[in-house]
Amino acid sequence: KIRSNIDVITLSATPIPRTLQQSLVGIKNISKIETPPKLRKPIETIVSYFNWDAIRFGVEREISRNGQVYFLHNDISSLPFFHEKLSLLFPLLSIGIAHGKMKTKVLESTVLSFFAGDIDILLCTTIIESGLDIANANTIFINNAQNFGLSQLYQIRGRVGRSPKQAYSLLFVPAGISINTPAFKRLKAMEIYTQLGSGYDIALRDLEIRGAGNVFGYEQSGHLSPVGFEMYCDLLKEASDEALGKHEEKKKAPSVHFGGHALISPEYVPTEDDRLYFYQRLSEAENTNQIKDVSSELKDRFGPLPGPAASLFCVAQMRVSLVGSSVQTLKIMSSFCSVMLCAFFPFSSLKSIEDKISAKQHSYKIKEKGRDIIISASVPNISASLKTARYFINLFRV
Repeated sequence: KIRSNIDVITLSATPIPRTLQQSLVGIKNISKIETPPKLRKPIETIVSYFNWDAIRFGVEREISRNGQVYFLHNDISSLPFFHEKLSLLFPLLSIGIAHGKMKTKVLESTVLSFFAGDIDILLCTTIIESGLDIANANTIFINNAQNFGLSQLYQIRGRVGRSPKQAYSLLFVPAGISINTPAFKRLKAMEIYTQLGSGYDIALRDLEIRGAGNVFGYEQSGHLSPVGFEMYCDLLKEASDEALGKHEEKKKAPSVHFGGHALISPEYVPTEDDRLYFYQRLSEAENTNQIKDVSSELKDRFGPLPGPAASLFCVAQMRVSLVGSSVQTLKIMSSFCSVMLCAFFPFSSLKSIEDKISAKQHSYKIKEKGRDIIISASVPNISASLKTARYFINLFRV
């Protein structure tokens, strides 16, 4: 036995939003298998308008290396049209049809022929979504991809790429139609998350798009608009920790007020979702290394940081540098820089703080406000204010 205290274990490539949410807030434990089989390669995924030239190129590329092709069209009534069209384009290839309304023996015969390599192109519906493991099939066309769920698209794409060969997945949408926002987000996620073992990332994105649903009810997805998703997660996590007897005290980060421009501008990152993604990662960062990772990803995707974005990351680094310290508030303004302390730490008294600062800062004021201590220094500009802030951070950081 690996574990003797587990009664139920659930295995999933892409857990549904509610199941994933239960693990994120601590109701269920989660383990990830991130090691792919040896020699596997990420599936090259392209989203485009429906294009017969792209189909011709993809099929010819696959057949030239003695491979096989899936062509998924999830409408049984129009499968004969596509069969006829594919037969005209590729008269020398064997084309089979597989869908759920076929007689069992005919369907079984078709699938076994595809397994054996006797069929070059399998024209099919979502009946192939799970259970097929054909290493020689490494190109898949998914028509009307906007109609599928994110987890479903991930499962369908997983029919290819099951060998050391480079696999290709082409997701087609009809030309001339307007795609709604959730569908656009699903297709965008399929383009972004192509690395091996990205099922967990896909499930997280699905959770963001569809919502977590009702943890103790029947709804497996859906947003909680009256409360807000983030607050709901925090409340649920707090309640579950209390029920499980967990009382983890988090070190508080100070409030940092910056008087200059500190933002990710639309000119630098055009898409609002991308900007919110980086803002959220910055807000969740707990140390300078995590902030550096966010900065590296942002620069890798959008180029060098402009001034306001650089200032944003500078402020974020200051915030995490003071976590657990006696600093409650740090203000960085164009005419002054100040810190509000809730204790003398790491100094023993107010006088020891004054002695330390007086050696470096000539223009400073110290005053007590209730139990708090406010230290402020006059500065000529925002650059000097940032320099003073760094001095305060080095003075009071843990």
